[in-house]
Amino acid sequence: YEISACLVGSEMCIETDVQFSKCRFTRCDFSQSRFLSVAVKNCDFSNCNFSESFWKQVTITDSRGNGADFSQSCCKELTLCDSSFAYANFSKSQWENSAVSNCSFKESFWAEVRLKKLTLAASVFSGADFFKTPLKDLDFSDCKIDGITVSETFKELRGMQINLLQSADIARLLGIKIFKIPAGFILIFTHNNKTWIAVIKNNNNPGFVFFLSLIHISEPTRQAEI
Repeated sequence: YEISACLVGSEMCIETDVQFSKCRFTRCDFSQSRFLSVAVKNCDFSNCNFSESFWKQVTITDSRGNGADFSQSCCKELTLCDSSFAYANFSKSQWENSAVSNCSFKESFWAEVRLKKLTLAASVFSGADFFKTPLKDLDFSDCKIDGITVSETFKELRGMQINLLQSADIARLLGIKIFKIPAGFILIFTHNNKTWIAVIKNNNNPGFVFFLSLIHISEPTRQAEI
């Protein structure tokens, strides 16, 4: 099915076991609409307007929402899987108890977003803008986060969970130089008027010191092990 801009769905309420399958929405306006217990599969709603919309217990799979506007929307128990939201706008939205897996959010906008209990897996956030969006306790270790944008204070990154390889991207974002140091060395240095210790533990290959970015992100510990 194809639904064009002639259908304006602004302020609609779609709920209770409604399913959209193989539908294409072209320049449709769903602003301030409510989606409750809805399943969306293999649909294309790219460039549609979902601003100020409400989503609860909705599942979106194998779909495309590239360039769509989800600004100021509220998402609760939303599941996104195997879908693309490149260049989409999620600014000032709220997310709670939701899950994202194998999705692309390349060059998307997440400014001033509130994220609570959001589970992320195998998703792409390359070039995404997280300006003034706290990423504390969010696990991005299974995602791509190269080229993300944050504020000049970098406070969005505090408490963010990443893997060792990703820390190189974050370090470059912070303007930190990465040095190569042989395994077995112990580094002692001063950062923010505190003494820090980094232990390079890999005995087979030289260790890369990414600890500076990790310490900057999560401050509670004084010892970092690589």
